[in-house]
Amino acid sequence: MGAYVKRVAALAVWCLLMLCAVAAGAGQYSLDQNQAVYLPGTTLPAYLTDGQVTYVGTGAQLQALGQQAASSNALAASTYWWHFSTSGHYDFWLPGTADGAYTSFYNAAVAINPYLGNAYDSASAVLGKGNDGYGNIDIWLTYEPGSPANGYYIAGQGANNIYLNMAQPGSGALFGGVAAHETTHLILDHAANLYNRDPLGSNWYTEALAYYVGNSVYAHGDQNGYAYNSAWLKQYSQNGAWRSSWYDSGARYIQGGASSLDYAQLNTIGYFLANSNLGWSAIQGTVNNLVTGRSLESSLQAAYGLASGMYSTSSGSGVNTLYSYYINYYLGHY
Repeated sequence: MGAYVKRVAALAVWCLLMLCAVAAGAGQYSLDQNQAVYLPGTTLPAYLTDGQVTYVGTGAQLQALGQQAASSNALAASTYWWHFSTSGHYDFWLPGTADGAYTSFYNAAVAINPYLGNAYDSASAVLGKGNDGYGNIDIWLTYEPGSPANGYYIAGQGANNIYLNMAQPGSGALFGGVAAHETTHLILDHAANLYNRDPLGSNWYTEALAYYVGNSVYAHGDQNGYAYNSAWLKQYSQNGAWRSSWYDSGARYIQGGASSLDYAQLNTIGYFLANSNLGWSAIQGTVNNLVTGRSLESSLQAAYGLASGMYSTSSGSGVNTLYSYYINYYLGHY
């Protein structure tokens, strides 16, 4: 993966129709090469961009985007990518043929679309920032059966794309939560450029916030709270007997070797940070500090008034670090 890091969201459940099904008709939202087609709430007909040239039209008028867009999935380079501009903060890119998008992908976009407003608002509210200056976020619906990820964002490239993997099962509401997770990565990456500054050292923090937004803030998801998170961490840490530093959990995650304890930590750190006595203001203060170019450690210390302890597993009543407080917050002991 090198510089291209797939940000993996949580796994879930959904089966889609065969790729060969073409949307010559998709319920009331029919696709036809002789008519412009709109998703519910969209404002523009299908068009496709190739380099600096924008081709507007439908069917045979569209130009194939080519191998760049299809390289990470099972679709051929001759795939046509159909673009739908929604009335919200996202646009959809759907694979298909010259006659239209594949029915399964089109129906998936219709199912996901109603949840995207809350996905964006959840990420923006927690971070205190939006995707200003970048325009609508492009959602590419891909088909990657070899990947366990429901979605990902490619960090460090300044890209304005997130990817949702239709080979993984899940409802429209669930993929809305994946979009919330990946949007958190995207907004934070655009604002602070953390990946390029410190890919290993910052990964625990970016994943912690993304999981918190997707799992606890996003209104149509699991809404994980303290009891759930506490039980999760107790189980996989053996009530604190097994330890991993936040830094190591994030590093293993980004390198593809995360343990169950690593996942438990990355899924529970964000909720802890959000429910400190400073609330979201400390998260937003940290992000604002990062935007000025400060290191993650310096930014956290300025926002919370104590060291992160991200490199250590030390805890105790006299250990004044975020990590130590985190252990006591969930386990009830140090």
